[in-house]
Amino acid sequence: MSPDGQTLASGSGDQTIRIWSVDTERTLRVLRGHTGSIASLAFHPNGSRLASGGSDSSIRLWNPATGASIATLKGHSSWVVSLAFNSTGDMLVSGSLDKTIRIYESLTVDVSGNGSVTLFDLARVAENYGKTVAGGANPRADVNKDGRVDIKDLIAVASVINPSYAQVAPAASGEQLPAALRAAEVQTYLQEARAIGADAAAIAVLEQLLAALTQPEVVVPKETALLANYPNPFNPETWIPYQLAEPADVRIAIHSADGALVRQLVLGALPAGVYQAKPRAAYWDGKNAQGEPVASGVYFYTLKAGEFSATKKMLIRK
Repeated sequence: MSPDGQTLASGSGDQTIRIWSVDTERTLRVLRGHTGSIASLAFHPNGSRLASGGSDSSIRLWNPATGASIATLKGHSSWVVSLAFNSTGDMLVSGSLDKTIRIYESLTVDVSGNGSVTLFDLARVAENYGKTVAGGANPRADVNKDGRVDIKDLIAVASVINPSYAQVAPAASGEQLPAALRAAEVQTYLQEARAIGADAAAIAVLEQLLAALTQPEVVVPKETALLANYPNPFNPETWIPYQLAEPADVRIAIHSADGALVRQLVLGALPAGVYQAKPRAAYWDGKNAQGEPVASGVYFYTLKAGEFSATKKMLIRK
């Protein structure tokens, strides 16, 4: 069970991990990557990460909110049957049938140390890109602790940032992106991430960092609104744009024409802004909570943002 009691993680002999909504009793997402049965799970104390272990001898770290794989920890030679974070989340302890206990320093993706992970943490990793810790790089920027700051560290941070929350709002946060960081450099990092097959969420966040360096102005709309999805009709994916006049906890529920809940997109607490372009709009891959493609037909999507609620219609055509 997650620390806030809202989600449940389960591991199976089918080599998958499922994240469930306690309220709706539905699968929110399926995590794939292990090559053996899942035998142990542990949530980070703040719920930002999930550790898993099993018969393939590896430990994997995930972002339970997006399903993104953050890192794979190795060292055991048999089943990993127990996992636990310490109370501060700084260390992860594992027990294995190889008769050893291993203590790992947890991946610290909060590079700035301010309690949240945003584009500013990503920018601080980018500042140290290509450097080694021995050569003067910020040790916190070496997220995976391999001694060098590279694309793996950028992806580790980007994977835990909600793409919709990647908007830079210096006035609200009091922070500024490093003046030495250049758009051309970030474009190179983006190309590297794509070349090694980084997940879509990490790519979206890197695209946001690039956009922040080229268009740092933040537009705050006068009213909250749900906009028309695009493309419409769609097959098999669509983007759902919206705008927030003030910060709000955002989620989108997708229902079939008969009112059955098909999928829920939990976007979390987001700042005011316009979420219209693809990197920022809510994304639906046309699948239900079990990962199955839905049938052609009319669907309804409802945006809930604080006290605001609105519903629109969309069409999937196979």
